[in-house]
Amino acid sequence: MGARRTHGVHGGPTLSPRSRRRLFGGRRRRVLRPVGSPGRGRRRTHQLRLRPRRSVNVAKLVAAPEELPSRPRLRMHIVAAIVLVLFAVMALRLWTLQVIERKQFAQAVNANILRPETVPAPRGLIVDRSDTVLAGNKVENEIVLKRAQAQSDPAIVGKVAALAGISPATVEAALNDAQYSPYQPVPVLQNASAATVQYLDAHQSQFPGVSVQEVTVRDYPQGGTLATHVLGYSGPITATALKKLAKKGYTQSSQIGKAGIEAEAEHYLHGKAGRDTVEVAPAGTVVGTVRRTRPVQGDTVELNLTGGLQRAVQQDLSSTIVADRTHVTFGHHPAATNGAAIVLDAQTGGVLAAASYPTYSLTEWVGGISTANYDALRAGCT
Repeated sequence: MGARRTHGVHGGPTLSPRSRRRLFGGRRRRVLRPVGSPGRGRRRTHQLRLRPRRSVNVAKLVAAPEELPSRPRLRMHIVAAIVLVLFAVMALRLWTLQVIERKQFAQAVNANILRPETVPAPRGLIVDRSDTVLAGNKVENEIVLKRAQAQSDPAIVGKVAALAGISPATVEAALNDAQYSPYQPVPVLQNASAATVQYLDAHQSQFPGVSVQEVTVRDYPQGGTLATHVLGYSGPITATALKKLAKKGYTQSSQIGKAGIEAEAEHYLHGKAGRDTVEVAPAGTVVGTVRRTRPVQGDTVELNLTGGLQRAVQQDLSSTIVADRTHVTFGHHPAATNGAAIVLDAQTGGVLAAASYPTYSLTEWVGGISTANYDALRAGCT
């Protein structure tokens, strides 16, 4: 079929809309006309239309707390569930400790512990130029008491005090002294007599936890009055000195030089302490010694003094001062309270003798000087 023609107003042929689409090969287009210009002959004007913004009311989306229904049962169920879970975890842990790991913890509690204990070394000797011993060492017996026995049987304190001839308060003070190791017996009587040691050996069943041990202490073969001020003395270490010397092997029970050569030559006289590895039971009692390292005695210090000359100078000084007190000088008796004498080698300048008056005995300082002796010594020096 051919295209249908139509005649327009001016008499020319016109094409129908369908024929125009086929002729130009396109689809029908839709033209959006601006609002307010419906006619064709009028001038088209474009106007934008703005949509009003919609406001969102939060109150309509989320309900107020008082509008929600209360559910106390649900909350109680949640809290109860949490508590039950916690109790279940605790019960499971307790069951693990008591059932699964019971043997492991039982072995750890019942196992003995190895602890190292320091054994003091004997101090070195001090001799004169002819190797005469001025300050040496001797072995003496001391009565010791175990702390564990005193705790389990308090009556033993009174028995030991009666045996040693001291008060129970003195024994208690020794047990509470921090300078003694908690795993070693505490000395309650030093330099015990042979009769006391024999009585304890014969009646050992009456004194459980009490024993006799040998210790090394300072000894002065020349009587303790020869070159007293030169030799000096030693005693228990102080807390201040222990802080400085702890890294060098000193312990709370160590002896240290306090004056004279004992203090000046401490580095040589101290020696090297030994060590005992003891096995301690869970109750705190010592089962035995596993390993033992013996201590090494300190070095010998030789002085330039001559023992015989030193004694003679001391005697001459003492007699001269006593004589001066009875001799009238310038019309009155001099006080002559003290004096000193020194003998030097004219060729080398070495000190052959050095005496001082008044003097004292070094034996009083062994194991600690008593308060009465110390007061008497101070009174005699004023």
